[in-house]
Amino acid sequence: MSRRTSNLDRTRWTGDLLELAPDARTLEVGHGPGIGLEASLAAVPRGSVAGLDHSRTMHAMAAKRNRAALGAGRLQLPVDDAEHLPPGLGRFDAIYSCNVWLFWTDPVATMAALSDLLVPGGRMAITHLPRHGNATANGHQGCRRPDQGPDG
Repeated sequence: MSRRTSNLDRTRWTGDLLELAPDARTLEVGHGPGIGLEASLAAVPRGSVAGLDHSRTMHAMAAKRNRAALGAGRLQLPVDDAEHLPPGLGRFDAIYSCNVWLFWTDPVATMAALSDLLVPGGRMAITHLPRHGNATANGHQGCRRPDQGPDG
């Protein structure tokens, strides 16, 4: 996951949508091996980052990749998922995820719960970038909202 160029590009693009301030507090949901966390930490040199993932394997990979930020207290990595938000996460200037929402059993409720963690004026970017053959540069062709049937 962390070596695939398309994963790096997708995660960086999602983070770029947020236009992070240097002192922002950000949350990545479903951080995987930690490439998005690494990019966020670079984008917020005076801020802090939290990452949430249910996988202990991904947690270990992200912790290893970002060990300096963990040691400096700039990164927190609770093992949990967006549908069961752990208490005490705090509030965020920005929340993002890439290719994660489709695993949520109730995406609307999960996004609402995440939005409750935003400070006033905070931003959230929930992206899904398809890999299928009908995908285009703008990502629209062949994509459907979760409430749409196969005929769109």
